[in-house]
Amino acid sequence: MKGRSIFTSEEAILIKNTINACREDGRYSNKDKRDTLRKVYKFYISDFDRSRDGFTSVDFDHQVSIGNIKIEEDPKVTLLYEFVNFDYESEEAQTRFDELTKRVEKHAFISEDHKQFVFMLLKEVKKRLRTMMIN
Repeated sequence: MKGRSIFTSEEAILIKNTINACREDGRYSNKDKRDTLRKVYKFYISDFDRSRDGFTSVDFDHQVSIGNIKIEEDPKVTLLYEFVNFDYESEEAQTRFDELTKRVEKHAFISEDHKQFVFMLLKEVKKRLRTMMIN
């Protein structure tokens, strides 16, 4: 095995998005995206699949389900749990959002894609909070 087989849930989402983008794009940009998989995430498709059919995000999920790829959380790079369990209607929702914003500012991002992903989630929480506060 050349690469890693243990990833955070955020890395898994970003890897699967990159794999999907590889399938949608042409041959030359496909090579750039595979380079990203290898250099940024240390993910080598050849570690898990040698067929010429093309590795997909479904294949990634299958590798997780059979235990070849493991998903483990790293508190330094994992924020997804905070977003998944965010209670918009709670009385302390605004306080939690403020704490989460501070945590995002001090966060160790895996890559630029990871950073953009987290900021997109933060914007979505902010938008939903405003909606909740109006009602």
